Amino acid sequence: MPEDPVPGSRVRTTTKHGVLTVDEIASMLPGMSRLMDELAGTENRIAIERKRYNEGVLRFNQLIRKFPVNLIAQSFDFQKGVYFEAPESKQEVPKVEFK
Repeated sequence: MPEDPVPGSRVRTTTKHGVLTVDEIASMLPGMSRLMDELAGTENRIAIERKRYNEGVLRFNQLIRKFPVNLIAQSFDFQKGVYFEAPESKQEVPKVEFK
């Protein structure tokens, strides 16, 4: 396969006129730009909520180590919170197919 002449582009399509990037393809298809914006927005919302969750876990873990809260945490057997980490198999970007 030939090298990607457009560094950083995620999708390439070879035509008789050359190579089209995702943005060029999106501009040709009605609604594609809106869909890409929706997908990007969804990814951003997920990332924000994952960050908020992990920040909450951090605060909880710090709190249960401080005196006098640590005495209460030990008496009720509070355990350290677990950070959210997606398995590598789930970190891949899902394919979006149009039929």
